[in-house]
Amino acid sequence: MYKKYLAIIFAVALTFSVTSGCGLSESSSEAEYVDNGYDASTELAAGESLVGKSGSSYDDDGGNYSADEEYIDDYSSGEDGAGTGAAANYEQKLIKTYNLSVETTDLSGSVELVRQKVSEYGGYVQSSDVSQSSSYADFTLRIPKDKADAFLNDTDGFGTLTQESENQEDITMSYYDTKAHVEALEKQHERLLELMDGAEDVDTIVALEERLSEVEYELSSYEQSLKIYDNQVEYVTVCLYLNEVSIISEQEEDSFFTRISKGLESNMEALGEGFVNLLVFLITGIPFFIVIAIIFGVVIFIMKKSAKRSGKKAKKDEAEGSSYNALPEEKSVK
Repeated sequence: MYKKYLAIIFAVALTFSVTSGCGLSESSSEAEYVDNGYDASTELAAGESLVGKSGSSYDDDGGNYSADEEYIDDYSSGEDGAGTGAAANYEQKLIKTYNLSVETTDLSGSVELVRQKVSEYGGYVQSSDVSQSSSYADFTLRIPKDKADAFLNDTDGFGTLTQESENQEDITMSYYDTKAHVEALEKQHERLLELMDGAEDVDTIVALEERLSEVEYELSSYEQSLKIYDNQVEYVTVCLYLNEVSIISEQEEDSFFTRISKGLESNMEALGEGFVNLLVFLITGIPFFIVIAIIFGVVIFIMKKSAKRSGKKAKKDEAEGSSYNALPEEKSVK
């Protein structure tokens, strides 16, 4: 009797454990199913929903639209490996920028050589500002990344390099995240077109067209961003500043006597340049000086004229005063 009850209890316990195990297994499978990035929008079977924008998805039978925005998110981090979590498996994307400052004694020749070298290495001038009067030129150059090192090693003809710096920005994660969005949106676009071909309900067609328009807009935006990234990565940016000088600055420290020699040379050059500037000023200011001389001459003439008149008047007054003083003396004598 006891053995019969024990057998029944054991059977019930076994049944319960099997049932619980199946439930746990099913839950585990479902969790794994979601974690793997599965989305119903990848299937085209009737009755399954198309995942679209937030707040909507389509149903083939009734045309109902319900919320889910996991398509792109799942794709970006899912098994395709195109998301940010898998960026390390892809080629590193770097935006490189070089800044160069160069001194030259021939600005026109250096500018011409820069344009020639850029064309020779397959690059282009993005922007330029050349001022002959101010003796400088500022370039923003774009050089293919596979030829950038060769170009930078071939800049000796531009002049003497006085300053150089390099900067690089790693956009690997942003690049492949954007690429994942593009590919995911392309799949959505294809899926929407397929649903539109099979849609018969007017409301469903209208809703599909609206979503298709949104997907196309988003796709265009991400594709444009991807093109900009490609251009920034495939072409290195070189910011080149040319400064025309009469004497090239020496980078190495000079000896005592060399510094004296160069100081004298620089001072003599400054003195000569100052004398030339003074001579130019005097020659070009001749008309101005003539006018000043005429005005000065007129002023002096008027002052002299006025001084003569004042002198004559003073003498006259003095003479009259002497005559007046002499009359009383004569009367007293009589």
